[in-house]
Amino acid sequence: MSIEQFTESLTLSEMKSELGKNSFGFVFPQGDVSDIDKIEKLLKKAGGKPTFCALSDFSQGGKGKAKPEYIITFDEDISTIIVVECKNSVAKHSSKDFDHPRGFSVDGVLYYAKYLKEEYNVIAVAVSGTQKDKMKVSTFYWIKQQDTYTELTKARDIILEPKNYIELIKGKKLRKEYSIDRIRETAIDMHNYLREVKVTEAHKPIFIAGILIALNDEDFSKTYSSLTSYKLIMQNIQTAIENVLTTSDVKSSRINYIIK
Repeated sequence: MSIEQFTESLTLSEMKSELGKNSFGFVFPQGDVSDIDKIEKLLKKAGGKPTFCALSDFSQGGKGKAKPEYIITFDEDISTIIVVECKNSVAKHSSKDFDHPRGFSVDGVLYYAKYLKEEYNVIAVAVSGTQKDKMKVSTFYWIKQQDTYTELTKARDIILEPKNYIELIKGKKLRKEYSIDRIRETAIDMHNYLREVKVTEAHKPIFIAGILIALNDEDFSKTYSSLTSYKLIMQNIQTAIENVLTTSDVKSSRINYIIK
């Protein structure tokens, strides 16, 4: 397996998807979409990624066949698709002006998206690197027939399951499916981390419960990832807990115990 194929496999694994038919729809590899005439025609128009092409330039299509790593379709939303481009190195993630489609994953995925958006709402995902904790991921949303795209910053440097990309563009809360093994791994990691920061066994359940309660506060769940310090996170967790429990008929003494 080549290094770039490893990135492709890792991407598919993180998406909890496989080639071919899935519960949500279909994953097509390397632009092999012969069953969908509309997508095939758009990829033919795009052609293979050129070395240089401004995003605003539609006068030239690349030579050869368009081969995005994956095209993903949805059974319940036939107007929206995902296109994925991968590179084996984070140094190949993007150029300054996104105008080198062949050399960079962001440039490449936006190159394909600018053609696909003629007929679809396009979620464009660029993945670079071979290590899960060090890879770079950029995700963009290009609405059908619009002149430009927006970056989905909540999906920066993470790979979502396909249905969660749909939830994201609709502004809904993301949901993640966990296997028993993944839950076990997460529990062990959390246990070890809490031990490192000297949270006692007696306080661990309250600490974890407090976090879960805070995540039920919509403002906190949307903004916690952008908080820049431990102090800010703790302040916002306390506020979120108070907001949630105050509306749940919990005694103030119990709320204060959990917060402190």
